[in-house]
Amino acid sequence: MADQYVATTGNDTTGDGTIGNPWATISKGLTQVPVGDTLYIRGGTYSQSLLDTTKTWPTQESERITIRNYQSETVTINPSGSFIWNLKGAVRYVTIQGLIFDGTNQEQDSDPLLKIWTQGATFPAYVIVDGCTFKEAAHHGFQVSVSGAHDFIFRNNTCFNAGRDVSPSNTNSNCIYFKGYNHQIYDNEVYYNNTPNAAQGGLRCYTNLSDPLPKSSNNLIERNFIHGCPISIIVGSGDDNMVRNNVVLEFESTGVQVIGAHGADMTEIYNNTFSNTTAGISYGVRRIGTGPEVTNTQIRNNIFNGVSVDIDLTDATGTVATNNTTASDPGFINIGGIVATDYNLVSGGSAVDAGWDTPSILTDYLQNPRITPYDIGAFEFQVEPLENTVNPTLTITQNVSSLIYLRVTGETLDKTYIDSDKAATTFTATSSGGASLRGG
Repeated sequence: MADQYVATTGNDTTGDGTIGNPWATISKGLTQVPVGDTLYIRGGTYSQSLLDTTKTWPTQESERITIRNYQSETVTINPSGSFIWNLKGAVRYVTIQGLIFDGTNQEQDSDPLLKIWTQGATFPAYVIVDGCTFKEAAHHGFQVSVSGAHDFIFRNNTCFNAGRDVSPSNTNSNCIYFKGYNHQIYDNEVYYNNTPNAAQGGLRCYTNLSDPLPKSSNNLIERNFIHGCPISIIVGSGDDNMVRNNVVLEFESTGVQVIGAHGADMTEIYNNTFSNTTAGISYGVRRIGTGPEVTNTQIRNNIFNGVSVDIDLTDATGTVATNNTTASDPGFINIGGIVATDYNLVSGGSAVDAGWDTPSILTDYLQNPRITPYDIGAFEFQVEPLENTVNPTLTITQNVSSLIYLRVTGETLDKTYIDSDKAATTFTATSSGGASLRGG
């Protein structure tokens, strides 16, 4: 067989799945697409829900199925009823890409816009969700709801305004909700631009105490832009989870909430930028629950700007918190701005060169290289390139390697790294204007 096509002008009876004679519904196309091929969805709005419990999913990477929009066409999934897409079973080796999941017609207290789960012995795994939008969910936006799920990649997605229409007894909604382990959640934007209640979350990655093991361990939450979420990131109930290089703005309650439940050891919270101007008591990093089940949390190189309490890990043991700052202005480009890059750093800011050189973090929010000594926060102050022949006033007193980064102290120079074919790895340099430079 070959790639399959779905279009709003198609027909499930007379179609054959080709681009010239497509199916009408996504569910029909899903039953027909073979392993190793792609289901292309043509532009338009689709009002059918998808509940799949019978699909035979791939069992290896070479058989991966992709479900995506056709080229750059806009595909909106917007049915009424209690759910939109509900994939149940051994959902494996599938990529879902470029789709808009719209919950504006969902009933109250509905299932997530896209829910992946199972009641069988083979857990969902190796699923990629890339470049999708999840908006106006009645409850959760995206959810992996089984604790045995593992190795998902959730990237480049936009998720906003979850919990649009929850009942008073069910206010705990999240834009993104993961259970399981070995997940990578990065480069997403998560936000509320309405008025959420105080229990609503942005990105949640943990297993409830009532859930069976395994724990939610070895998850990576990185380079996400989260704003307007009362509780921005929830992590825990597992070991060796990493939260790094995120930009978190305007949270009514908590930047990162650490939960013990099954036990949370070695949660690493590194190089995040938290900035908040909302009224009331707000926390940068906060532990919820009692008992000593939160252990050895590592909190380093974070900016806690405008929070009431930077770190509150009551009853936790072994916490290490170093090289964080609560400065009222650590050197943001545009403090109070509404985009992530407003919280990049300017030369000479107090967060520059003030961090701990974290071996596990080599790049920043923009994937620019970290330069020793590290800066505090999600951004590493970057400098302009220079070939040493451009500036005749720059004097090199030792040979340098092919690419050297310079940091300027004292006088600011226009050019801040040099390129040379010399063979040494360290150097000292001065300028005729008296600025001191260092490299490595």
